[in-house]
Amino acid sequence: IFALYGEPAGTLPEPGRSGYAFDGWYTDPVNGTLVDSNTILTEENNTLYAHWTHAIAAQVNGVDYYTLQEAVNAVPKDGTQTTITLLRDAGDKAIIDAGQNILFDLQSNKLINCENGIMIENNGTLEITNGNLGSTALYGTINNNVGGLLVINGVNISGKNRSAIYNDGGSVIISDGYITSTAIGKPTVASLGRAAIPNINGGNVTITGGTIVGETQQAISNEGTLTIGTPSDGIDTTQPTIIGQ
Repeated sequence: IFALYGEPAGTLPEPGRSGYAFDGWYTDPVNGTLVDSNTILTEENNTLYAHWTHAIAAQVNGVDYYTLQEAVNAVPKDGTQTTITLLRDAGDKAIIDAGQNILFDLQSNKLINCENGIMIENNGTLEITNGNLGSTALYGTINNNVGGLLVINGVNISGKNRSAIYNDGGSVIISDGYITSTAIGKPTVASLGRAAIPNINGGNVTITGGTIVGETQQAISNEGTLTIGTPSDGIDTTQPTIIGQ
């Protein structure tokens, strides 16, 4: 990245790289001086370089993996629930296959996708808990496909340019969390993918708690089955917060 001469560096992006931990921005490709938002840049032309450490990202049954996809690949496809534990903030992507049953514990860490493509594509059973997911790519943060079951419990999920959760014919259950999309564009059929949660292709979405926000679009664009709240004797005992344009 480039920064201006004689001024503080200001807010710097936090890039993601699969299998690596981001160490910060430095003045040289090797060694150099660490630069933060308050650093005054003294050269007329400043190029800052990202430094990385090859680091373990996740753990399955006590075994360490450098990337989330490697951890997912270790999960059997026989329906046995297996826990994947995220050990650090990571910039990874993964595809969950049919037959895999994963409990993904983020442990209050962040999973951020800065590359093109979907962050998580679910074709199996996936429960995500305790952390943050976000994508700046021109795709949904999570795609939940036909046959997929996605359970969100206490997770913040954001989509910058597209949806946070794109439910393409699968089933989604949200009990707690903050789901948001900041994608811009007119709320038309052509922009259904920019809602915080598009529910298409006969999908099922059940929201019993949490907050769903479409900051510049719909919170939910529904072409399937949508259930909001938990009915009890005809009265909703929970009321999720849903805000959209």
